[in-house]
Amino acid sequence: MAPHPNSNPARDSEQSPDQKSDRLLKAAELLLPSFERGVCIDQGRLRETMQAAFGASDTSGAWVWKDAYDACEAAQIMMLSKYGPAMIAKSASPASLIALYERIAELAPSHTRRSETSQKLQQFSTPLPLAAIAAHAARIKPTDFVLEPSAGTGMLAIHPVLQAASLHLNEIDPLRADLLSLLFPKHIVTHHDAGTIHDRLERDVEPSVILMNPPFSAAPGVDGKYKGAMSDHVLSALARLAPGGRLVLISGANFSAANASFGKTFERIACVASIRFSAPIAGKVYARHGTTTETRLTIIDKSPDLDPGDKERCWPCVESSDELMALVEKHCPDRSLSDPDQGTSSSRPAQNTSLTSLLARAKTEARAVAAERDKHPFDRAEIGPITYAKRDWTPPTDHISAALYEGYAVQSIEIPEAKAHPTALVQSAAMASVAPPVPSHQTKTAYDHPDQGSAV
Repeated sequence: MAPHPNSNPARDSEQSPDQKSDRLLKAAELLLPSFERGVCIDQGRLRETMQAAFGASDTSGAWVWKDAYDACEAAQIMMLSKYGPAMIAKSASPASLIALYERIAELAPSHTRRSETSQKLQQFSTPLPLAAIAAHAARIKPTDFVLEPSAGTGMLAIHPVLQAASLHLNEIDPLRADLLSLLFPKHIVTHHDAGTIHDRLERDVEPSVILMNPPFSAAPGVDGKYKGAMSDHVLSALARLAPGGRLVLISGANFSAANASFGKTFERIACVASIRFSAPIAGKVYARHGTTTETRLTIIDKSPDLDPGDKERCWPCVESSDELMALVEKHCPDRSLSDPDQGTSSSRPAQNTSLTSLLARAKTEARAVAAERDKHPFDRAEIGPITYAKRDWTPPTDHISAALYEGYAVQSIEIPEAKAHPTALVQSAAMASVAPPVPSHQTKTAYDHPDQGSAV
């Protein structure tokens, strides 16, 4: 009996992720002509292609069927990279373009076999038509900077590229991340846990659009289902999104404000953003990708007080990609950018603008302080030297408590006629147990007027 494809992890681990991704890319290149000619790829053809690319069969453990499905998705991305602009130009409408993507997706075999990794991390890639609809709902422009926190094989990511937008990809799985680097060589790929993406990325990564299809109830290092996964992903992504930006989310159908389990999550969303569109999607839309779980498309704009009300933003379940596209076309609103500097291909201009405003405000405040000072002429006759007496001080040995803080008083000098501080001051217990150095410098005046130069 032939061994199970996942039964020999030792052999599979002999290939590094980059070596395996090279072979997956080779398999995708071999599959591309079938997509170009409109020829369906059955399981037999897919097996032959993978054996040619890897030089071994699936029974050897060199590859598993999830790898084969990833190669098929990579071939679709290569197809769109090559012909996507022409498809878009020749399509009479967005609906006709989605119909064309449907025909391309139907050429690939259904995902009937799962790997242990794909099952544990819920690696269900976005079907090509659904990915295109999500990108269309994002209203992406060439000036946008787009982040995909859970990029997978890039089924969502290809659409911002077709719109000439800047792109940042993130994928925690090493193999898929390396494959993304090969498919999108001009764009940055990071390898973080997307559930904490805001804490992981560099500060200057400030996307104006986020496209995401995160795991619905799985997290790295967590055995079994993790109910907080979706909330973690959405809230972290929303924290990273630039003000006025748009987040387009594909989630489980239960991720809704009407679901009490996510009530606190949606309360937090409402503090900074508005739900602009939400519609559940029948499970059959995802069936070819290995699951019949009902999903949901949700559009969130990072600007509060844009919500027109439940009746206008939440819609009944749609049964097909065509229905979803029609609903998005008719009811998904345009983006409402609250900041005119948003929507740029880089986050840096927005940050520079903010910094410029901050500096301008600081200069204005400084001028106001100077003007107020000039109303009260500086009289040097009122200035006298600050005198103090040195005081030898040793740390007490009898009353240092076990508390974190102790009361504070000036320890090494005494200033005659100095007034007590109006509030109680404290210092750490460690500082209270150490004698500070005794100063030796003596000032000449209490104040150095900026127009008179230093008097010290």
